[in-house]
Amino acid sequence: MTRTSQKIPQYKGAEHYHGRFPLFLNRYRENFMLPMHSHDYIEICYVAEGQGEQYIGEERIRVSRGDVFVIPIGTNHVFRPPSLQKQHSLEVYNCAFAPELFRPLDLRAYPVAASFLAETGEGRPWFRIKDSELLLIPLFDMLHEEFQQVLPGSEEVLLAGVIQLLAYLHRYRAAAGIGRSPHIPDSRMQAALQYVKNHFHEPLTVRAMASQCNMSGRHFHRIFKNTTGQTFTGYIQHLRVNKAGELLRHTSRTVQEIAAETGYQDAEFFTAVFKRIQGVTPSQYRKNAAQ
Repeated sequence: MTRTSQKIPQYKGAEHYHGRFPLFLNRYRENFMLPMHSHDYIEICYVAEGQGEQYIGEERIRVSRGDVFVIPIGTNHVFRPPSLQKQHSLEVYNCAFAPELFRPLDLRAYPVAASFLAETGEGRPWFRIKDSELLLIPLFDMLHEEFQQVLPGSEEVLLAGVIQLLAYLHRYRAAAGIGRSPHIPDSRMQAALQYVKNHFHEPLTVRAMASQCNMSGRHFHRIFKNTTGQTFTGYIQHLRVNKAGELLRHTSRTVQEIAAETGYQDAEFFTAVFKRIQGVTPSQYRKNAAQ
């Protein structure tokens, strides 16, 4: 996807804030109209429903419910749903705010918030966390409702809610053993990911990849999941299904031929995996793409 031919817009938070309170929240159904963009505020994005992709910087990342992205000021990104079909919708909570949100606080008493601000200034790397148990959904629901209602005391409730959100994100990172941005793997994991992307159609196992990285299988799987937000098997399945979708859209090969080309000798199993990820069978996917 080439993005150098056009200027990437930067959105201004002041256009969305309630008065002088530098925060806004929305729940947005992603589409193909919003361009790649950056903004002059910090954004915490939470995938509430569906699945799709996030283009961020020069990367393209598969996303699903429970994915949390922390987008620093000035970072280029955009979400995309799998298609315009209703059953393929991708809905994302966006909690966006300027660093000035915390100005009323003495940040010496809020070290987690202070650390977060230091990590999300312009030029800092983005990071991703997986809320596997969907524990943050009630908090995002509450923040979204509070922002829409604008009741007396809403600013205090929203500020407290954002601090609570930052505390949970800090805990998730600590529990995962992440001392730096989890999307930046070490050189061994970078090499492993590149190998998987080049050989996803071949039989691959955690054991073999762990040995290649000189790690135990358990340690490799933990680092792999922290880096990608997916299990090793899930990551490969998404790579295979993405390639299969491309072949279904652009070639006349049969479903069985595409299954074999993407690493599945059992066409029925391939169809089951494809439907679980895309929501439709390969044949229906091809039909929808042709409409």
